[in-house]
Amino acid sequence: KTIRVTTTKEIETNPHFTANDSQVAYIKGDNLFLWDSTTRSIVQLTFFTDEKEDSEEKRSTKNEWLYNEFKRRFTYTARND
Repeated sequence: KTIRVTTTKEIETNPHFTANDSQVAYIKGDNLFLWDSTTRSIVQLTFFTDEKEDSEEKRSTKNEWLYNEFKRRFTYTARND
């Protein structure tokens, strides 16, 4: 069964099931979100904002942190089908 999780105009990317398969983590904008299949609720886990004074180096650092945090919290586990 297919369930639509979001209905936003923004692009959501990199969806992955969490290790227990009950939640889906994904990126929208520069932030990490978590959708719970049991409650069907969405929680925003990071709160990065675009600020005009941010340099490319700072943005790169934020994106690197987001990637590492995503990997640390939500390890993809391959299923044996």
